Amino acid sequence: MKRAATSMPSLAAIVAIAACDGASPPPTVAKGSNAVVAPASGVASSPRQPTRSPAGQSAPTDPEGPIIDWTYEGLSIGTRRAGPSYDITAEFALEEWDNGKRTEGIERWSLLCAYPQRSGPRTTWCTLTRLMVTGLPKVGERPKPGFLGMVFYPAVSTNDHNTLDGTLRIDDVDWPRGKLDLTIVYVDRKTSNAMLRWKYSGDLMYLESFIGGYVDADGSGKRTSVEFRIPKYTSVVDVPIRLTGLRAAPLREWDDLVSSLDSADRVTWERIKSEPTNRPNFETANEDVKTAFPDWKAIDSGKRIMTAEEETRMNRLLKDGFVRAVERWLATTGFSAPAKVKILTYIRERTPPLG
Repeated sequence: MKRAATSMPSLAAIVAIAACDGASPPPTVAKGSNAVVAPASGVASSPRQPTRSPAGQSAPTDPEGPIIDWTYEGLSIGTRRAGPSYDITAEFALEEWDNGKRTEGIERWSLLCAYPQRSGPRTTWCTLTRLMVTGLPKVGERPKPGFLGMVFYPAVSTNDHNTLDGTLRIDDVDWPRGKLDLTIVYVDRKTSNAMLRWKYSGDLMYLESFIGGYVDADGSGKRTSVEFRIPKYTSVVDVPIRLTGLRAAPLREWDDLVSSLDSADRVTWERIKSEPTNRPNFETANEDVKTAFPDWKAIDSGKRIMTAEEETRMNRLLKDGFVRAVERWLATTGFSAPAKVKILTYIRERTPPLG
């Protein structure tokens, strides 16, 4: 998503994305058994076995919801009580569509609203937690290493919005008629809007429609309309999470390489580390790219978008230029011939072209 985040959630390997499913009361699991007892509504349910994701990991499925659409009401979002009082406890996923095209980001909204609020005037109170996942690989793919072996994992973050602090505004609400219009205020003070409509079945509230989105502008000032859509079916997304340690992950293999060098080469490496200017000159790789693309300034400024073929060509130039820079630098370091071969092989194997 394009909207900024302010805090990070606790680490989790699985982010469950809830969509329009599971309106019936949840089934219960008998103790010591995998049997699923049908909910009181009589909707048929069955045991759900963990499915296998395309990459082979076991991915949990959502055990709630009917398996046959007898009288499915839709997504249950809240209740009506005597008084009257109303509560919304809704959770659903949102896909982002930019001018009719699906983008890579997805959000999970957890919306809580109450009328009347627990204390103070008899008004409506709401809070919204947005969990955002960006950079998800395509189905069946894992994050791929890029330049220098860097792996760009999906980013998971959360933002909280509340009517009490002004980060969530209620533009219109009509509880008896099933209407709630919201404005979400982001950290950069930009906003998006959401309109929920629901129906009542007894005292349960079922979502009938959701319209949401915002207007954004690209670097050139061109305005674009971005729409939020709830996906048709519930799904589970397997999100790899980076667990940050004291040293970067690729350095494990570099440390192993240094340990394999003889004592003289290890002393040479310690000397090189203490000399901040004793480094390869990678600027030559950048110059190769600028020479290959005469209109590089337009590309670099975003005025012109590179084609897929041009990106592949650029990445190949960067890789080759990077390896040549390291090779020229190694000739000046004082490493032994076997150490130079090891280091250059290490670099070649860990600088696949991007793209």
